[in-house]
Amino acid sequence: MAIEISPQKYAGSVRPMAFGSGERAFTVGGDTAFPFFTFEVLDFTPDDWAEACAEPYKDVLSDPVAWARKAQDEYGADFIQLWLKSTDPNGLNRSAADAAETAKAVADAIDVPLLVWGCANAQKDA
Repeated sequence: MAIEISPQKYAGSVRPMAFGSGERAFTVGGDTAFPFFTFEVLDFTPDDWAEACAEPYKDVLSDPVAWARKAQDEYGADFIQLWLKSTDPNGLNRSAADAAETAKAVADAIDVPLLVWGCANAQKDA
């Protein structure tokens, strides 16, 4: 199943930011297209997604490692963003150790660069 992203007009621009070095280096941004997080992986099963949003990943939503592999292998992701949303103290409040274990497992399972994003709670992310 191919993912088609419809173009949208966007008046802003996305500042480029380079990550890594050598063969695995990549740049995020640098375009004037509306930014999408097509290859964002959550560290838990989302229960509030519309059926159409969950459909491409319905078989892997409960496994971030399988989800990241599918994004890379089937949908051609050139980098993966892992969102550690389950660590949010206002949600599941999973531990930093659990988050580190998940991040390591995802990093070990894919060949593309991995961007790890916290839960956006400054105290917990620290």
